[in-house]
Amino acid sequence: MIEPAPIGALLQRAGRLIVRRWPLYAIGTLVAVAIQLGLLFAPGLSADVAGVVGEVFAYAPLTAIVFAFGAADYVAEAVEPAAIWGRIAERIWAVVVLDAALNLLFIGIALGVGASPLAQVVGETGVLILITLLAFAETHAIVARDEKPARLLADSLLASVRITTTRIGYGRAVAVVLLPYLILLLVPRSWSVAAAALLTVPFAALTVVFYLDSLALAGSRTK
Repeated sequence: MIEPAPIGALLQRAGRLIVRRWPLYAIGTLVAVAIQLGLLFAPGLSADVAGVVGEVFAYAPLTAIVFAFGAADYVAEAVEPAAIWGRIAERIWAVVVLDAALNLLFIGIALGVGASPLAQVVGETGVLILITLLAFAETHAIVARDEKPARLLADSLLASVRITTTRIGYGRAVAVVLLPYLILLLVPRSWSVAAAALLTVPFAALTVVFYLDSLALAGSRTK
């Protein structure tokens, strides 16, 4: 049975994944920012709607790219870039659906509980707990091998819950969900687009590292 890797080692692994593909991730980030800014300045579109649409159709695809290339680099697979792009093209719909569903749930809870600050806090906390349980669902949707399209969403949800209901997995899920959420809460609204752009790739890389290491831990314990 292997021991959990120290958090410092996992952070270093995530950093190496980013450095290895930094031109690709830099271009992806610029494209995502351009889409988000275009939505924000689109006439007749509120800032809140533009933010959600940008998250789903700009930043979620960027995370899918990091998941796919990061996973290949993490295990040092000799995979042609065309094959990685093919997997992204086949499965990106699942990432978009999951991201959209969680965003809509967050908004629906915020609108449904009313204006009471206490109710808002309770509602948001409940949604954050659910999002934490599903923190690795999008990663699984892109990275997992031999998934059938009809089972992709269900298997991704179940895989994430299996990881996050362990002590180590849940702690890692809290880190990749709560930290960016708190950072975005603390930055001024005028800087939210820049903050989201800067956080997307690092936390996507950290998520795929946490996911793959958690799978390795689970595999070692079943042997």
